[in-house]
Amino acid sequence: MIPRVYFYFGDLWWDIWLVERFNKMKKYVLYKQLVKKYPIVKKLKNTEKDREKLRLFFINEYKKHFKEIADSVAHFQKVWEKKNDKFMHALCCVLQVKPPKNRVIKGYISINPICPRDWKGWSFCITYTMLDSGKIRTTAHEITHMFYFKKLIDEFPKINTKMFNEHGREWRLSEVLAPIIMNDPRIVKVIGKTPLHTYACGDDILLKFDELYKEHLKKKTSFVTFYKKARKLADKLL
Repeated sequence: MIPRVYFYFGDLWWDIWLVERFNKMKKYVLYKQLVKKYPIVKKLKNTEKDREKLRLFFINEYKKHFKEIADSVAHFQKVWEKKNDKFMHALCCVLQVKPPKNRVIKGYISINPICPRDWKGWSFCITYTMLDSGKIRTTAHEITHMFYFKKLIDEFPKINTKMFNEHGREWRLSEVLAPIIMNDPRIVKVIGKTPLHTYACGDDILLKFDELYKEHLKKKTSFVTFYKKARKLADKLL
């Protein structure tokens, strides 16, 4: 059975964990996005008292927007159902990877503005305030990461998987390649065009990787061959 995405109501633990992690990374671009949405985060310290304040704050946010989030879960499940099988098939063709059988991917619709993912647990968050088009692109983006990492593990069993979540070169490369992969014509047919942009590098650098991907499509090389070239380019530019 082809992998399926099921959507759920928020995840308070993930919200708290993310704030605690990003409070140690204040220069990180997504931290600024988090603070812009929830200024209270900037005032918090790493104490149990402040963690309790954060828990209560997020609980109240979920209470305040309960109906909107619940409605979004029910509505977007129907929206994604129309895309799921075609997207999974297209993505597996693009990455030349076998889909894991009977895999359930969990999508949490939450108050979290950053949209984190857990590639090991095959789960991710999207923000309830997004339009359907934004939810579709973000869902596709996070799933692309998961299948991309599966491809690397399949092909390179000794690869350091810790680098998939750390802000090192392997992680940055995945963020650079995700929007490029999503603009592969086979995926565009299913979800439409994706803005060719990433917070992992400047647009000038991103375009160099995009040119490499277009060459890969033109020459019909294997995805692994493309990845090896992209990895060498990442060593120079990322």
